[in-house]
Amino acid sequence: MKQKIFILFLMLFVIANTGLMAENWFSGYLKDSNITSKVKARLFKNDDINGFRIKVTTDEGVVHLRGKVAMTSEALLAVKLAQGVRRVKKVENHIIVDKPKLGKGEMKTHRTFFEKAVVDPSITGQVKTALLANQNVNGMKIRVTTRNGVVFLEGNIASKRERKLAGEIAKGVAGVKAVKNFLRVTK
Repeated sequence: MKQKIFILFLMLFVIANTGLMAENWFSGYLKDSNITSKVKARLFKNDDINGFRIKVTTDEGVVHLRGKVAMTSEALLAVKLAQGVRRVKKVENHIIVDKPKLGKGEMKTHRTFFEKAVVDPSITGQVKTALLANQNVNGMKIRVTTRNGVVFLEGNIASKRERKLAGEIAKGVAGVKAVKNFLRVTK
């Protein structure tokens, strides 16, 4: 009789602990799913990363990033974004950098954060300097901005000739892909 009661208590103990273990596992699963969702959202919000190319999984707070990207900066940025999510204990980077092979005459279309932060302002400065150096253009009245190598000219100037010359000067600067000339002639 004592043996039957002991077995009954043992069975109840195992069943009760199995329920607690399942509850703890489910709670951990929900936390990991939440982390994965937040990391994916950060990847998709960022313009410098193709979120579709990176697979995210989370196991007990450890985020695993897998996939292929075109540039090292994308992989590093993905890791940085994942590290910024609350409750992430560690980020394992398994991303492969697979630089695309460009054929003759093909242009690289994806630009890194570094290129946007350094190249575009550099082009803007060179165009502005060239406009200010030319005596036939009033460079002080022309606002210059650059996005992805495309130069935008805005402002009010004195003649159509000056408008055309400003556009030609901008096109002559190294790194300029195109010029959008929004200069208005006012007399």
